[in-house]
Amino acid sequence: MSIAIDEMIARTQREFVCLDENLTLQGWESKARFDQLHDAIIVRGAKVRIALSDTRSLSGRAPRIMSLLRTHGHKLSILKARARPFPDAALAVADGQHALFRPVLVQSRGFLFFENSGISKTYLNRFEVIWQQGGSLVFPEAFGL
Repeated sequence: MSIAIDEMIARTQREFVCLDENLTLQGWESKARFDQLHDAIIVRGAKVRIALSDTRSLSGRAPRIMSLLRTHGHKLSILKARARPFPDAALAVADGQHALFRPVLVQSRGFLFFENSGISKTYLNRFEVIWQQGGSLVFPEAFGL
């Protein structure tokens, strides 16, 4: 799953969105993930939006992502979503063409779709509904960073 997310971010040219419970799994704390996000945001100018149900682990488990948020908050947004019930699956969509779907209870298996706008649109619509329902945007200062 971690490799699939990295591949999706590497393909991102315009926008990458992610919906998950938190960022404690799938390599979000790794240097490789930081490098992928950094390149997408800085080199390719992509916008990244992440919606989570639980943001408590961000400062301790994902400090590199928090540093990106601190320095590039105009391109990276993290939302503590207020949607209840929160979806029981994680998903990611890159450029409306590439999608990853993972049932939350199955941490190491999911479904990856490259160059499939039909499936990607379905997952992107799910993400947009959660994003539009709102919540609290995450700011690094709130974590003392």
